[in-house]
Amino acid sequence: MGGDKVRVHLSRKRLDKFPEDHLREIQEELLLLDVSRNAISIVPSTIINFQRLMELDISNNQIYRIPDEIIQLKNLRTLVCKNNRLNCASLPKDFGRCPMLETVNFSGNLFIDFPMQLCEIRTLTSLHLGGNRIRVLPSQIGGLQR
Repeated sequence: MGGDKVRVHLSRKRLDKFPEDHLREIQEELLLLDVSRNAISIVPSTIINFQRLMELDISNNQIYRIPDEIIQLKNLRTLVCKNNRLNCASLPKDFGRCPMLETVNFSGNLFIDFPMQLCEIRTLTSLHLGGNRIRVLPSQIGGLQR
């Protein structure tokens, strides 16, 4: 984990579950968490305990659902979830209420329809959805101002 308590890189560690126990002592200080390239399937609801988290990379896992609690992470600016098993039903219905989210990467997932919650994120500046099977872009995407 290293001496830097605000940035934790646990990529390629053969994790099969989210390392919440491993991070408990620093969860209130954590700004960046990279658990990409593991075998994690669930992001637990206890993600809510990582209140200072600004960047979360859960790419290249087997994640099939984003917990509702993620919208309560008031400092989260970057969410990278590429190459997982997400579809429209995987996202919280209120995902559009993420207060600071600027960058979302859902590339390489199982989306067939455009996740409409993304059109509600007023702070969104960068959106990646390549490598899905999205057939139609909704007109509401024009409402994204940034």
